[in-house]
Amino acid sequence: MKVTRIVTEELAEAQHLTAQRTPYVAKYLIEDEVYKTNVGYASTKSISEKNKERSKIFLYLKTEIENGTRLRSADKQAAAELLSFVLKPYRSADRKSYMEYTSEVYSLIQDLKREEYTEPLATLGLTEIVTELETVNNEFQTLFDARSGEKHSRKVKVNMKTIRPEVDAAYHELVTTINVLYYANELTEKSDEVRTTLGKLIDTINSYIIELNDAITHRGDGSKVDIPDDPEPKPEEAAITAVYQVEEGNPDKPNEIKKGKRARIEWTGGFELVNETGDGPGDIILRSNTDWDDTVPAENILERSNKYCEFIMTEYLTEGDYTIRIETYDGGSPLVVEYPQTIKLLM
Repeated sequence: MKVTRIVTEELAEAQHLTAQRTPYVAKYLIEDEVYKTNVGYASTKSISEKNKERSKIFLYLKTEIENGTRLRSADKQAAAELLSFVLKPYRSADRKSYMEYTSEVYSLIQDLKREEYTEPLATLGLTEIVTELETVNNEFQTLFDARSGEKHSRKVKVNMKTIRPEVDAAYHELVTTINVLYYANELTEKSDEVRTTLGKLIDTINSYIIELNDAITHRGDGSKVDIPDDPEPKPEEAAITAVYQVEEGNPDKPNEIKKGKRARIEWTGGFELVNETGDGPGDIILRSNTDWDDTVPAENILERSNKYCEFIMTEYLTEGDYTIRIETYDGGSPLVVEYPQTIKLLM
């Protein structure tokens, strides 16, 4: 848009360039909108926040039912055991994709709405929690559906590949006209004012071209480029490939890690472990066989790259088997990657 900053509406009117400037500006603005919307979806953050709200309620419901089975009250214990049976197929719902999570929460709520569970829920004081979970799950579904519709809408709109040639053509028409007017003035009127004005425009645009060529030479991801005709290779799938203790670990049993020791997670996919705001590390989460999640403190995360991270294993956890996953917002969208194997924490 630098060209239109110097070829202003006033200058274009004075130098008879309005007919060329107007379509160029219009097409550039379309291209810029397409580029920006391709970068990410504005609704991603609200979806992530709503999912966190839902998970908080879901985990509370699950925890209260599980804790209820250990209560001394016979009535509450019986109610919790009955509800625990209903909950069992959905215990890991929050570890699944957004769509699966939403579907399983919906199914759980439908089960809990059955008449035989009304009294057990009331006994444990969970009636309102179930209602709240249903409300938030529906709100999440609405947000998610809206983003899906937004994606579809963008697919059928103008894309970078179709708009870029039009922008280039409009730009070429504008700068060609500037050159023609400059030479026409030299051959006819020989106006010093026109010579100075158009000559300055030509010099400035040429400097922009040099600057752009230099930027292209050193360009990284995120620049506005044409979509190639040949399909790009598929990006490497995000997956955790190894978790092990960095020092004094057991090479024969790499998944055994001592508490308080430095550990390393390696992955593929080229992402980095960052939080939602991008100003700190994302989450490393361990889950016990009782489905309790524990997040490694941010200050324990010592080193991060797009291939691995190193951290101090949490000391206060009990010994035993754990699953481990990482949650990151690299690129602005939430990404959850779980290690397919179980790790064992040792003293």
